[in-house]
Amino acid sequence: MKMFLKTFNMTIDPIYDKDSICIIGAILTVLLILRLFRMRINILQRIFGIVFAVMIAASLTIMCLRPMEKAKDSKVNRPAVNVLYVLDNSISMWADDGYNNKKRILSAAQICQESLEELSGGNFALIVFNDESHIKLPLTQDAESLKDAFMTVAEPSYFYAQGSNLNLPMEDISKVNSHMREKEDYLNILVYLSDGEITDDSKLKSYEEFKECFDDGIVIGFGTKEGSKMFDCNGYEIKTPISYETAYTHMDDTTLKQIASDMEMNYYHESDRDAIKAKFKQIYKEAHSIEDKSTEKLYDDIWFEYLPLFIGGIILYSLCGMRIKAPIEALKI
Repeated sequence: MKMFLKTFNMTIDPIYDKDSICIIGAILTVLLILRLFRMRINILQRIFGIVFAVMIAASLTIMCLRPMEKAKDSKVNRPAVNVLYVLDNSISMWADDGYNNKKRILSAAQICQESLEELSGGNFALIVFNDESHIKLPLTQDAESLKDAFMTVAEPSYFYAQGSNLNLPMEDISKVNSHMREKEDYLNILVYLSDGEITDDSKLKSYEEFKECFDDGIVIGFGTKEGSKMFDCNGYEIKTPISYETAYTHMDDTTLKQIASDMEMNYYHESDRDAIKAKFKQIYKEAHSIEDKSTEKLYDDIWFEYLPLFIGGIILYSLCGMRIKAPIEALKI
């Protein structure tokens, strides 16, 4: 089938699983034919009925497979850039001492969404970590999916403070970066967003191994050194696990500057919006200097061309199912 479609410069975009559609089409054909054999009609009507039954099922199956015909080849003109966002979603990132008194996590999401405007047309991925790390969105060109992913990051459901560990996303960073590097001549960018706070017994590992993995990047810190209380999703204060006192979170820019230094990247505080925006513009400018000029095939829908065949088949099949009296028999009173 693939060879047939390729020969005629066509493709399909099924509304459902193509194998299931073909099976349903075959079942429909059998049911329509069986119905003919249960009707009191002559042989000629039955033969034509079978032909029209196949016509109905075949045209319906083809329409559900959504055939598409090649329209033209289009030159793609997009920045050759892969951007990996690494977002700290630990409970401390939900403190409300972020930029303009927002929650730190919401300030981070806003920066990320603004950066998408500067890096429009690139490829994006998102890693989120708290007590464990997740690749929330693999590498994709769908910026809208990334925006949705930022907005659907859920607050950790703790009623007391738990330890933060900035070593957790390192393995996932390596995994995503291996896919990013499959695209030759692309700029690979890392955007690391965190408050830098480590509250468990772990020690920060060196991020130096990623220095050669990324062409550029930026580390952004959130919160204040003065600190803030933390609240759970129900609005209750977070308590420390042992003394059960009110837990406070304090931004640690020393840790974040160390991460930036290990990877030879720039560090900015979230409040330095102009510098952050300028950095993203610089990355976008560099990416445009090596634009992706690949060719994409564009296709037009042609499923509707089979609609007359489907409707005609239904009408003719219905006529074949009618009992037609012989002329002499019809004259009898």
